Amino acid sequence: MNLPIKLCTEINKSAPITPDVAALEYISSLSRGSIRAVRARLDCFARILGTERWETTPWHELTPSHLQIGLRALEEGGKSPATIAAILSAIKGVSRKCFEHGLMSEGQYARIGIVKPPRGERIAPGRLIADDEVRALLATCDDSRKGIRDRALLWLLYSCGLRRSEAVGLQWGTVDIEAGWIKVEGKGRKWRQLYPCHQAMTALEVHRFNSPDTGPVFCNLHSGAALTDQAVYVILNAKHGGRPLSPHDFRRTLISRLLEQGTDIVTAQKIAGHANPATTASYDRRGEDGKRSAMGKIRL
Repeated sequence: MNLPIKLCTEINKSAPITPDVAALEYISSLSRGSIRAVRARLDCFARILGTERWETTPWHELTPSHLQIGLRALEEGGKSPATIAAILSAIKGVSRKCFEHGLMSEGQYARIGIVKPPRGERIAPGRLIADDEVRALLATCDDSRKGIRDRALLWLLYSCGLRRSEAVGLQWGTVDIEAGWIKVEGKGRKWRQLYPCHQAMTALEVHRFNSPDTGPVFCNLHSGAALTDQAVYVILNAKHGGRPLSPHDFRRTLISRLLEQGTDIVTAQKIAGHANPATTASYDRRGEDGKRSAMGKIRL
């Protein structure tokens, strides 16, 4: 589908900034873990527009009609409602920057702001990780430097539900072994303090004795550079050898366990670092067992 959007062929000299720079400004304001995903979402919509990449898309010329047609094309192409909503959110973020820099009128920006994603739900992705599965993963970690590092990483993923970007971005300066807490930089550059379980803090303490006590907590043993997001995925699945396992499954598992234990949704939200409790609720993977248990408690 090629929508009737005309590419800019020359820079408007009266404008203080160009659309690609406005888009880059929005992308640069995101957390490190979100940048790659948002670029991919904008590229996805750019291909529908026929502009192929976010850098070459005249975001300031978008109208609600363009958005509605594009969102419908995404839906017909098999994208899930959640994915379409995320793409729309990214587009609105770029539109806001275009408006702030005078590239888009207030009316145009307001009309884009009220565009809604298609409604509907699919079966939620990801799964719960069984306790035996976690024990098997930890059992693969020997007492080598790599094994000690990986054991600490697994314990933090399990007990704190960290995002990959949060785990690899963790610095020794934000870890207090004695007090039993870590400070994590999450999405939107928002910090939160977490309290890993005793086994996790013990694993971190052992790891600290085998690594520099400054800089990133989890490093490549050869280069000394912080692990990449992808490296966390590789480490997990190299150890697992069974069903594919996502680092985010630890996050889903932690939230499900917290809710199962009676933790209120607001506390679970703060632990997860979500901006909205509805997002936290969407991570619940207790399924039919959770509903059966809850309804079984109803008595007269």
